[in-house]
Amino acid sequence: MSMSKAGGGEAARASRAVPYLLLESRPGLWPALIPNSARHRMIRPEDLEGMSAVTQERIYTPPDLLSLPESGKGLELVGGRLVEKRTGGFASFVAARVVCLLAAFGQDRGLGWVFDSEGSYQCFPDDPRRVRKPNVSFVRRGRLPEERIPAGHILIPPDLAVEVVSPSDTAYEVDVKVQEYLAAEVPLVWVVNPETRTVQVYRGDGTVERLRELDELTAPDLFPDLSYPVAGLFTLPVAALG
Repeated sequence: MSMSKAGGGEAARASRAVPYLLLESRPGLWPALIPNSARHRMIRPEDLEGMSAVTQERIYTPPDLLSLPESGKGLELVGGRLVEKRTGGFASFVAARVVCLLAAFGQDRGLGWVFDSEGSYQCFPDDPRRVRKPNVSFVRRGRLPEERIPAGHILIPPDLAVEVVSPSDTAYEVDVKVQEYLAAEVPLVWVVNPETRTVQVYRGDGTVERLRELDELTAPDLFPDLSYPVAGLFTLPVAALG
């Protein structure tokens, strides 16, 4: 038998043994596989270990989120996957109103720290790799180690988590977040809905309260002097309009 025929036989046997080939490899994705043919480079059996013929998503970790451009701005981490946190124009305005409110009645009075939508929390016991970013959050003074705000994710649950509902949010998505916060022992959760102009208040003791525009928003355990009309979250202050 000639060397060329022997080589051809070995190639044929290898082709039958390894029926898939690498098509491409893109960042964040497993290499795709396609049926083998003489026109494509054949891969070794060890190249296939741990791979599937179906393209798989990359699994991210909390440090990965921080290493993304702008530290993963607008992204949360759930089940190892990046989840975009969508916020519309009016919802962003309302969230900013809440930040100002908590800053005035909490942070400026030395009661604790206020964080906007990029304050990230890695504090969920059922999934240590989950990272959530409430639209607004508050942590009482004395709870952060050495009273220092961490450069990365905050590893303790906030004392207040605020979610402002955007048009693209579903009731299911919002409810999942609320239950995650409560399971992580967040004592107070506000769900602010700009469309209905309401605030749903969830407390760690299991009680739930729905506040409408004419009601007063309070949180005596965190902000003793706070008593603010719910309607004020959805409009400019009267002085600004004048």
